[in-house]
Amino acid sequence: MIGPIASVLAGFIAGTYVTLLAPVVYLIALKNRDLGLVSYLLYVLYLGGLVRVDTLYSYSGVVTALVLSLASILLLDDVLRGKPTLGMVELLAGIFMLGGLVIPEAFLAGSMFYFLLKFKIDVRVFAFIAGVTLLFLVFRPVLDFPGSASTQVLVVSAFGIFLAVSSMVWKNLKKREMFRLYRGLEP
Repeated sequence: MIGPIASVLAGFIAGTYVTLLAPVVYLIALKNRDLGLVSYLLYVLYLGGLVRVDTLYSYSGVVTALVLSLASILLLDDVLRGKPTLGMVELLAGIFMLGGLVIPEAFLAGSMFYFLLKFKIDVRVFAFIAGVTLLFLVFRPVLDFPGSASTQVLVVSAFGIFLAVSSMVWKNLKKREMFRLYRGLEP
């Protein structure tokens, strides 16, 4: 149940009121999961079309993008679960997120706190974040120009897809016999 609340708070932080539709998406998902997923897709597409971030190299652009994307992920989690849950972890994260109305970084701290405790994030996620950060630092001269947020999102998506595909291929490569040492081939 933290997803709709986080989405509404994220809308106030980012200055968009489209996120007031998040509770409607959640209520639809409680009635019918498939309709909830369709309404979530329409909600995210509409939200993505209205919110404008010029560049991810500005501090306000990064905060706005992170606040809205983390709130959307929390909403998706609630839509997929389909049942309301409100425990101590949600309450503590909600208090931090509510502080985001005054200090936007508090929202980020609350959502990261929730992700760490609820989803049990492992080292690979932190490696991905470090890789994306390094990628953005190395290619800053190429990627930092006015209106380049769509290009930057494309780079992040391409990097994520590359890591996902390479991790699937690497698991398959480790299973192949040709990469194992054959002891019986020695003369």
